[in-house]
Order: sequence, then structure tokens, then C-alpha cells
Amino acid sequence: MGLYDQFIHNVALTEASEKFGKAQYIEGEGIMAFYYRLARYVEWMVRPPNRYTFKKHYIMCLPKGIFNYLLSKEGVTAEHSRMESILHHTRRAEEGINQTAMWYDTRCTMRAEKINTENGNVPRRYTNR
Repeated sequence: MGLYDQFIHNVALTEASEKFGKAQYIEGEGIMAFYYRLARYVEWMVRPPNRYTFKKHYIMCLPKGIFNYLLSKEGVTAEHSRMESILHHTRRAEEGINQTAMWYDTRCTMRAEKINTENGNVPRRYTNR
């Protein structure tokens, strides 16, 4: 490997460390995608973080609702929980949040249709042709 190639390689490894430190959960990305993105950064790092640092960073960057669920309901912490347990509970929390959001959206849609029907504004798909 030439000097230039080695320099480029070292820059890429340094960027992985910076990306890991700045990584945040992206809305709509999903819990597992965030975990895999962090794991990919760790694979590229010259000096990867220890397990505790990885778990702590993962938990601290989760959305507030999932973070609160982990700590209050499940007692999941970076100090005392295995990564598999953390992932299991974060997936459960995410599924619960998604189901609640879907229920809420369905309820709002049904309520809007009911209001339209009561006001005589029957949606086109319900009219006889």
C-alpha cells in the first residue's frame, strides 16, 4: 500500500470514529437499522469502543419514548443488560409505538369519514353508481 493509499485509509478510519460519535437515530429508519449503522462504524474503527460504551451510545440516542420505556418499564441499562436484551426490548417498544400510531391514524380516518357522512359529504367510494 502506497503512502497516499495509507493516508486515505487512515482518514476513512478516523471518519468512522467521528461518525459513530455523532450518530443519531433517524426517524423512520427503525431501531435495527440504527443498530446496524452503529455496528458498521465500529467495524471500520481503528480503536472500537468497548461494549459498555457502544450500549450506552445506542440507548442514549434512541427516541425519547423508547428510551423512557427501556429505563422505566423494563429496567434496561447499558451497565446491567446484554445487547441482545436491549435489542429485544427496543424492538418491542418500537412495535408498540408503531401499532399505537396505526391505531390512532385509523381512528382519525374513521372519525373524519363519520363527520363527512353526517354532514352529507359522503365520500365518492360510498355512493351508488
